[in-house]
Amino acid sequence: MRRRDRDDEEPRASRWEILGAWLRIWTPPRDVEIPPVPTRALALLAAGVVAAVVLVLLVIAPAIDEDKREDAQRRAQAAAAAKERRDALARRDQRPRRGGVASAAPARTRAERHALVTAVERAITADANARFAAGTVDSRTRRTDCEPYLGGPPAEDDPSQDRGVYECTALIREIVGQGRPGRLGYPFRAIVDFRTARWVFCKLNPIPSEASLPDPRTIVPLPRACRVRD
Repeated sequence: MRRRDRDDEEPRASRWEILGAWLRIWTPPRDVEIPPVPTRALALLAAGVVAAVVLVLLVIAPAIDEDKREDAQRRAQAAAAAKERRDALARRDQRPRRGGVASAAPARTRAERHALVTAVERAITADANARFAAGTVDSRTRRTDCEPYLGGPPAEDDPSQDRGVYECTALIREIVGQGRPGRLGYPFRAIVDFRTARWVFCKLNPIPSEASLPDPRTIVPLPRACRVRD
């Protein structure tokens, strides 16, 4: 039997032409042979796709969702633990310190009352420097200046007032430059009882300026002993 020459062979379609013919988007010439659609193979492929989809829906997707829930729970627990640590540090940082000059009670004269406020300032300076020595603040305090709460008249100048509330600054350094000079320091609040010549003060933790309207639930309140009003 004579072997057919290559030129005598029937034209063959490419893979893309065969696919186009199966999808009826290309019409092959009459002399081009197009193999029949492999229905069995397509059926097996479709069954495999369906099985894969079912596997994803019934096994993989729920597993992914569970991993997401567990990850979210771990994150929430970590955030809660971090907040509790921060709150514990803030409560310790704001813990009231008490003192007084028993021999000065009751402080009636202006000189006696001024001396009591000066004693409070010295106590705050000593406390701030003790914090520096313990490593809980970054800088040493030079001195402390106390001023009346909200800029009111000094209670020590009014013998009719038995109690004075002061905003105090444990001064680190003064800032001098163009414009109004400023002071850099640690803020405290002091409350002085002139009748008993006793005082209490707490370190303040101001809210950062970028968080001027924080969530009240995230703020550690000042101890009651140092609050102006309950």
